[in-house]
Amino acid sequence: MNQPWQEFLPEDTEGQRAFGRRPVVYAMFDEGGDLLYVGATNTPAYRWTQHRRTQPWWPTVHRIAVAAMSDRHEAHVWEGRIIGRLQPRYNRRGNPRAGGWY
Repeated sequence: MNQPWQEFLPEDTEGQRAFGRRPVVYAMFDEGGDLLYVGATNTPAYRWTQHRRTQPWWPTVHRIAVAAMSDRHEAHVWEGRIIGRLQPRYNRRGNPRAGGWY
């Protein structure tokens, strides 16, 4: 990962759209700084809208950190590494703490 992380508030849709269709890894944190969820996507604004509509934990998201990747493969590699090492509370896949697989 050679790109620095950028941070956004959950309601900052303009900032989220700035990534367009570029592959990213994102990390969502609660107000206390605890890691809630890590994901990879090519469409950040769309993916976060999905989370907003479907995930009961979304209201606890206080900030989102995003790192642009060179391609989708790199994004998925970093997503797996981060999940495996930090075990975010709401990730299931790749999270041994949640009984997930990868």
